[in-house]
Amino acid sequence: MDCFVDYPSDGEKHLELATFVKGQGEHNLVNGYYVIRNPSGVRSEILEDPEELEKTTIRALIQHRVWRDVPSNRFCLQNLTINLSELQREAQERSSI
Repeated sequence: MDCFVDYPSDGEKHLELATFVKGQGEHNLVNGYYVIRNPSGVRSEILEDPEELEKTTIRALIQHRVWRDVPSNRFCLQNLTINLSELQREAQERSSI
């Protein structure tokens, strides 16, 4: 997340990113992010469980006021996978009609 834009303060960075995750930003192409913790290297993956890292990241984010009203289904790889599966199923149903 830090490589997105260089903000003068963490509060501004969190506000813009939370707005994009909620799908309410002014740029339609970048709206609808998912917050997924990606370990920075093989060493991180060996030493810590990626799912636990993701949960820790989400818990830390929700401590910030601007993230509290972001829908919970916009966080974590599992929710992204579920939503993609639903979209794929809907597309298959439409193509079979």
